Amino acid sequence: MVFTPEDSGNEEETIVYRGCGNAVISGGCRIYPKWEQVLGGVFRAAIGKGRTFDQLFVNGKKKILARYPNYDETARYFQGYSADCLSQERTARYANPQGGYIHAIHQALWGDMHYKITGRTKDGKLEYVGGWQNNRPSEMHREIRFIENIFEELDSPDEWFYDDMEGYLYYYPPQGEDMSHSVYEVAGLKNLLTLQGTADEPVRHLTFSEIEFRHAGRTFMEQMEPVLRSDWCIYRGGAVFLEGTEHISFLDCKGLDVGGNGITISRYNRNTLIRGCEIADAGANAILLAGDTKAVRSPLFGYKSVHEEGKMDLSPGPASADYPAKCRVEGNLLCRNGRVEKQSAGVSLKVCEEIEIVHNTIWDVPRAGINICDGTWGGHVIEKNAVFHTVRETQDHGAFNSWAAVESGSALVWGEQHARILHWSDRE
Repeated sequence: MVFTPEDSGNEEETIVYRGCGNAVISGGCRIYPKWEQVLGGVFRAAIGKGRTFDQLFVNGKKKILARYPNYDETARYFQGYSADCLSQERTARYANPQGGYIHAIHQALWGDMHYKITGRTKDGKLEYVGGWQNNRPSEMHREIRFIENIFEELDSPDEWFYDDMEGYLYYYPPQGEDMSHSVYEVAGLKNLLTLQGTADEPVRHLTFSEIEFRHAGRTFMEQMEPVLRSDWCIYRGGAVFLEGTEHISFLDCKGLDVGGNGITISRYNRNTLIRGCEIADAGANAILLAGDTKAVRSPLFGYKSVHEEGKMDLSPGPASADYPAKCRVEGNLLCRNGRVEKQSAGVSLKVCEEIEIVHNTIWDVPRAGINICDGTWGGHVIEKNAVFHTVRETQDHGAFNSWAAVESGSALVWGEQHARILHWSDRE
């Protein structure tokens, strides 16, 4: 669903899209499998060849893509990990590992990396591509990793596997599930709602209220872009995606079981309001505000890069308006984000100005609850947030993290019930 400048309201009359009852925008497509039992507790159904999806939902509940080790909600990392998941002794059992995925924590526990298996060498080792998801890449962690989307690992209730060459969906139902009356949905669509304009011609004055967004595809193998100086990389997309907007509001909405970012506010956006929303079980960031690094004069990437003498752009102000400013994230419930991508946060800022993050509750996240990726351009107010159960799958940052805080200027003021963080730039 795409909104363009032609769909805009105006200052006198905001257009409101309000959900009535159970209003859902879903990336899921319902299927009607006719199951046959093939082996032990495993069933299969012909659903057609060449379909593109990476999530299966049964009666609204997300199921587990066949993996090793098996899913364990109590495990600290990845809901289960094992050092031997890439051993040749184990992978030799795979008839065709192509299309499988390897997920691994960064060697220093600074987030994670992901790989897609492309084949196998003559001596039996897996071949794969990936690892670009971290701005400070490393070798895989020697122990904290797992493998998924492998047919031979379909050995536990709630697991599934799709053979796109043969067109069969395989599923291991839990005991007692009524397969003949269950609702089956598959999801691969990564973006559910897009507002697309420009700084010169933005989408204006729209409000979305009481709408649920759910069942969007995962994004961990999409192309990532590095941020300034810090070790983060981001995917510029999300279940809800805003670019080139003014005065857009999301009120009392929900984002559930989306495979990547929940809401992404990209490049030029002014006066965006996200209030009273619940975003749970997002694959990456719950809310990402990401300006364009081209708006920064003489940007530097990586830790060792330096400017050549005499080549720094010293002109005052941003190079363009392609960044979020004067946006407010207020009173939201943001929990269990980063279910797939561990280098993520409840709210993350990159190349932004004057962002207010207030009265939010953020918990059960793999890394920082609130993250500011760089020192541009300041003016942020972060206060009265409840942020807890953070850094659960990494060993870096904390409830709040700010890169380049010294360069831009910052102050942390502790109150009786909250912390208030004031962030400003030299030009203010």
